[in-house]
Amino acid sequence: MEMILIWTGATVLLAALVSGVAKAVVPVQPNKENVVASRLEGSWHLHVDLTTRLYGRSYNELSTLSFRSSSAKSIELPQDFAKYIQGKTIFLTGTMIADGKEYPFLLTEHNGNPYIFFFRERDGNPMGDSESFNLMLAVAKDKQKDLLFIGGDFNNQPFVAFERVE
Repeated sequence: MEMILIWTGATVLLAALVSGVAKAVVPVQPNKENVVASRLEGSWHLHVDLTTRLYGRSYNELSTLSFRSSSAKSIELPQDFAKYIQGKTIFLTGTMIADGKEYPFLLTEHNGNPYIFFFRERDGNPMGDSESFNLMLAVAKDKQKDLLFIGGDFNNQPFVAFERVE
């Protein structure tokens, strides 16, 4: 299955290069009351002290994150993945940049928690491998003081804390 990421302004569209590729168009349903979707966009850097407290030791796997949202009303996904998330609301899509590397992402919920799925290249397919993680966002009175918490894909892993950069 070969897919390509097409950029049109702030919109991210995923289009099939090969006819007959199993794909599905899934709607994006923004909700301004979704705390994570409404405040995730922007740049974040590791909050070392809080991460050490949460993680129980020093952490040096990821130091910067940023999220750019898409205004797309739908997203085209590999059909198998679309079936996996069937019935879930997609609140936000766009590009996640982790330590300088770009990945398409979508924000949904999983087991009642805010959840990011992002896609990495595998065998020439930009969406060949999906990864995921839990996240939480603590909104501050001043947006500059918001905190973002990134966990693992299961609830048995400690979170890493990020603070907004802007």
